[in-house]
Amino acid sequence: MLHSYLAKIFGVFILLNLYLPSALAIQVVSVHDGDTLTLEDGRKIRLFGIDAPEITQPYGKTARDALKSLVLNKDISLNCFDWSYSRRVCSASINGLDVQKKLVLRGLAYDYTHYSHGLYKNEEALAKEKSLGVWAMRDGGERPWKYRYRIRQQEKQRN
Repeated sequence: MLHSYLAKIFGVFILLNLYLPSALAIQVVSVHDGDTLTLEDGRKIRLFGIDAPEITQPYGKTARDALKSLVLNKDISLNCFDWSYSRRVCSASINGLDVQKKLVLRGLAYDYTHYSHGLYKNEEALAKEKSLGVWAMRDGGERPWKYRYRIRQQEKQRN
């Protein structure tokens, strides 16, 4: 009886961890670009709701460096709720500061409305109004999702 009770509790615990967002605090050991980082346990994390310029795009290295200055070698709190290309998709904060919001406010990431549903639209509007980061370029430059699509199409044509 006790064994089946414990098995049920353990099963509920596993289901909750699979389907509910998980919150954890852990140190960042590397930053790959403006929206991807690696944790001390080796996991790669994709930041939720934003899309930063690719490294090869204008402001790509600036976005990466800004994210580094915010999170590298620091403990961050994560709220993870999805997977994308073998990476957890998480919102990140440091001492209550929303990391994604900070990048969008600086004009170093776009509100990725396909996923965020406009969560960072106000911050993006402020950055655009002040011509910060990518918003210093005409129309905010080529969006990273369009850039990746264009590069994939070019690669397909070469093959």
